[in-house]
Parts: sequence; C-alpha cells; structure tokens
Amino acid sequence: MERTAGETGWDVVAERIIRGLAHDVNNRLLALMGIRELGAEGLDPELLRLFDDELARLEATNRLLGRLGETPGTVDVETTEGLLSRVRELHARNSALRGVRTAWRVPPGLPAVRCDGVRVERALLRVLDASGRAAALSGRDIEVTARPADGAVALTIVPGPPGALDGALSAELDAAGLIRGEAADRLELRFLPA
Repeated sequence: MERTAGETGWDVVAERIIRGLAHDVNNRLLALMGIRELGAEGLDPELLRLFDDELARLEATNRLLGRLGETPGTVDVETTEGLLSRVRELHARNSALRGVRTAWRVPPGLPAVRCDGVRVERALLRVLDASGRAAALSGRDIEVTARPADGAVALTIVPGPPGALDGALSAELDAAGLIRGEAADRLELRFLPA
C-alpha cells in the first residue's frame, strides 16, 4: 500500500483499526442475517424484535465504519436531504444509547450544497455527539432544523455543543467548510451553496 508524504504513522494505525473493526462488524452482521433468515419462523415476537434491533444497530455501525474509512477531500454537489439523511441514520444509534431523542426538521426541496460529504458527515456527527451529551445532562432532546437561507442551507442544532467555536470541534467544522455562529443555547451552521 502506497503512502503519501503527508501521512503519518497515526494515519496507518487509524486505517488498520477502522478496517479491522469494519471486518469484525461485517462478519457478525452477515452471521446474524443468516441466522435471522433461517430461523425467523417460530421465534417469540419479542425475541425477534430484539434480534432485528441488533441487526439494525450493526448495519448502522457498518455504514459508519465504511464512511470513516473513506478519504476526505472530494468536494461535490450533494442534496441536502441525502446528506442529512445519512447523518440522521448514523446519529440515531448514539442518541438512542444516551436516551436522548433527536427531532429532525428537514423540509423537502432544500437547495443542493457544495461540500466534502465525508468531512461534513464526520463534523456533524461530532457536533451531534457533543450536543447529545449536553442534552442528556440537561434532560432535553436535540432539535435539528434545516432551512433555506440566501441560496444556501442553514442548520440549527439545539442545544449547541459547548465550545463549538474553539478547539478541535471548531477545527473540524472549519475543515468541513461549515460557516458557523453560536448563540447561548444553539449552534448555527451554514452550508455553501452549490
């Protein structure tokens, strides 16, 4: 495998970890899918529901690991609905584990955005994870609202993650090309128009 001059030993380690996790999750997922297919008849409905829930979690984890293994850097035009739908699906597992619900308000017909989809997904998942911790501590749910704004798309996340304008989270938002503003209880993000 060839390495570019900018890649460090940490890049190699992270890539190997992601590939190993993806392989393990994929093997478990395939085994459970096979068992589910062969033994669905005659199972207790509650056990079947739990089994299907575990399959859904493994599928979401598998998709997340696949996205993490992708190399950022490709800027393209994305539909807002498609981009946010992927983030919503990947975020659902983490928020459920914390007991925090996330209300998504994404109206149809939003303009397309120009972005690096991998970086934006990663950044939004980090923001939502931090918001989920804040929401769990305060007993609130998360609200994500997308709306058109001067030919672009604005995204509001309530509660906003603490420290979104400084540190590693700020750098990740910058790298994803998301323009942001922060109020006392919310984070405002703006996607660049297509």
